[in-house]
Amino acid sequence: MTGFSYGDPNLSGKRVEVLHDAFPGLKRLAVLYAPDARGSLSQLAGARAAASVFKIAVVPVAVPSEAALAPAIEAVLRDGADALVSSTSPLFRSHGATIAAIAAQYRVPVIYEAASVVEAGGLMSYGPDWHRLLRRMADYADRILKGAKPAELPVEQQVHVELVINLKTAAALGLVIPLAFVALADRVIE
Repeated sequence: MTGFSYGDPNLSGKRVEVLHDAFPGLKRLAVLYAPDARGSLSQLAGARAAASVFKIAVVPVAVPSEAALAPAIEAVLRDGADALVSSTSPLFRSHGATIAAIAAQYRVPVIYEAASVVEAGGLMSYGPDWHRLLRRMADYADRILKGAKPAELPVEQQVHVELVINLKTAAALGLVIPLAFVALADRVIE
């Protein structure tokens, strides 16, 4: 789809901040990134910068393929990471249930970029409001079908992000999320 940008590398740092706000005792954070995904290194840099503010050690975890996903996550969790941040990647979005299942075995929190993963049992997400973005894409498609030239339409940056928390998952993991933090969420799954 032409005309939209939603891969803001600053969101990776904000995910670290959100995770820290929910679980202030974090010491060692694993950041999952797909080395071939556009903007992955800038997302990793954003996560590192935010983590340094909170004195959290960052362990970068390169996941180049679906086959490498589970082994990479299990290895970093065995080595003592106490939380995971999932960066923007179709790989992590489509295999969020796998990430959530492994995290559940180790009882660690994970923050994702897509609310769909939280709706499917992940703990929390902070990222673009995909429903709103898809509606805007439909508007663009309508304009193009009515004769607008795509090259003349401005590129829109996705500015609305949402925080989604799954309290059922938190309870299953034995994690307590402060009520003041839960009150900040755009959506809460109970």
